[in-house]
Amino acid sequence: MAKTLCIDTVCAGALWRAAWRRPAVLWHVEPLSTSGARWLAGFRGFGLLRAEVRQVPVQMGEVRDARGALQYRALLQDARRLCEAIRQEQLERHPLVLGMAAIWAPRRTAFYLEKLSELELRRECLRVGLAAWMASREDSNEATLLIRRPRWQRELDAYAAAHGVRLLTYRAWPQPARWFRLIRRAAAGAGRIVARVGSIRPKQAGITASQGAPRPVIALRYWHRSLSLDPLDRSEFFWLDRSITRQADVLLYSPDGPISAEEPVRRQLKTEGITLLDGGPRLSGRALRHAARLAARIAGLVLAEWRKGSAVALSDVTALLRLAVADGKWRDFFSAHRVRVHVSAFNYQPTDVALTMALESLHGVSIGYDYSISGLLMCPMAARSAGEHVQVVFSPYFERLWRHIGAPVDRFVPAGYLYDGAFERLRQSERVTGLRRQLGDRGAKFILCFFDENSSDALWDRYASNAAAARDYEMLLQWVLDDPVLGLIIKVKQSKTFFGRFSKLRPLIEQTERTGRCRLLMDCEAVVGRIFPAEAALAADLCVGKLSGSTAAFEARLAGMPTLLIDTEGFTDHPLRALGQRAVFDGWEALRQAVARYRAGDRSIGGWEPLLGEMEPFQDGRAAERMRSHIAGIAGIPIAAPEPAAVMAGSS
Repeated sequence: MAKTLCIDTVCAGALWRAAWRRPAVLWHVEPLSTSGARWLAGFRGFGLLRAEVRQVPVQMGEVRDARGALQYRALLQDARRLCEAIRQEQLERHPLVLGMAAIWAPRRTAFYLEKLSELELRRECLRVGLAAWMASREDSNEATLLIRRPRWQRELDAYAAAHGVRLLTYRAWPQPARWFRLIRRAAAGAGRIVARVGSIRPKQAGITASQGAPRPVIALRYWHRSLSLDPLDRSEFFWLDRSITRQADVLLYSPDGPISAEEPVRRQLKTEGITLLDGGPRLSGRALRHAARLAARIAGLVLAEWRKGSAVALSDVTALLRLAVADGKWRDFFSAHRVRVHVSAFNYQPTDVALTMALESLHGVSIGYDYSISGLLMCPMAARSAGEHVQVVFSPYFERLWRHIGAPVDRFVPAGYLYDGAFERLRQSERVTGLRRQLGDRGAKFILCFFDENSSDALWDRYASNAAAARDYEMLLQWVLDDPVLGLIIKVKQSKTFFGRFSKLRPLIEQTERTGRCRLLMDCEAVVGRIFPAEAALAADLCVGKLSGSTAAFEARLAGMPTLLIDTEGFTDHPLRALGQRAVFDGWEALRQAVARYRAGDRSIGGWEPLLGEMEPFQDGRAAERMRSHIAGIAGIPIAAPEPAAVMAGSS
């Protein structure tokens, strides 16, 4: 009988396999679901399972090596290396990938399959690391991990064995209720499609045909940001100005649901040449016919391989069928709205590769752009890309990180930090000077700015728990109470969930705010707030950010503010460690000593040179202009030399 067994999730297949091993303790990684609880009760009721069942009590932020270094980044890099090997050795020579070459570029089809592989391998590598760490805590020679049978089992078996983990797998049991819901939903959808086939296309509130020569259409994917045209706000439209909207139609669409905008905002944007569309690609009759033609070709390729005696994995076939459906939907969407250029920062879903494929077939161009440095520095992952034709990056430094992903990007365009056009306006704005004055009037003679990061207790595969984040806040808030001349500005990243995550801190926050020397900058109107990190930074004397999520700190330093990074998680091999002991500190005690040195006159503290110049060589406030100029060139829009006013609210 095994002493302990770790399973991915409580379900019928996992419990059946676990029952045969008769463990004393059964750990499950994923939270217990309602259906899982029912299966567990059934197995216990029939005496099939007598083990003590427990939820794994830790997050990945607690999984460390013998030196105390966090394993999170190393495990992600392991997953990335496995993906690269699979792409080079198997996916690029896959018979279906090569067989569809007349329709889909093989490198993008292989990249799509790689993105799917990455989802699986990232999750399972983290689980292997978690199981190995738990076994080391129990002084066990070998950990045993039971997971649902993966697509890349051979590769994961070898990886797990190298980490001292015995990997077992189970087959998922049929779920009649789930299949019934899927069949009912599919039948309803098919009924709607049949009703539309051959009929006039339903009207959508998108781009309509114009008189005379049609204007080019630039489509933007909604990112749940502010729709403000104020140049002081972090907005969906940071790179737009009237040199674009006077000559092109701009379509902001939301494939995930309605866009959060009141009717007056919609009308204002419409007058500026921006149309909002509450929706995105859908399975119309034309999309279905296109997908059916692709599916027939895939079926023919599978049959040809079968005749040659070669088997094609069923998961690969279903994956390409999903890609065919996505291709049909995107192709229909782009055709209906006459889209020539698509611009987006977020194309995370594997089937988003079909976006680039469809636009390429229509002679359009897909453009992606950098919005953050944190993920790239942590570990470049294929999830960041849809294989866009053009990727706008901050600098050649980040282009090198992008190339580690192996995405089939045709061209990289270094432009600089894309939000730097707001820095000078913010520096002179009342929002910044007024905030500093308010804190100074209440006695603050030295103001610290802190950029927090996301945290969660609900997800096991995160490295920052709410408890760990709360300790950061407690330290900072108590620091303000202890120091009568210290001011504090906290730029909250996720305002909507802040007090839900830190409800126990509310009394301490209220006590600190009553001093008049503490301000929390929060914006609950959008998922991604409209407040630039630079706004908080420019009102302070010194900034502090987390090493694990360094984009806000990067922005503060580019805005000219001395900025420190604190590592409370243990990212000992993070690339920004190259900044040295004048900028990166292990723990709050070391950082407080550095702040004291800075307040005493040591201005070497908080510098990022010379690495900053490599990360952003432009530093001229014109990055968005370069991006706009490049997009205009692709769209065939003649524009004059860049104007100082980079957004519509600032132009005449």
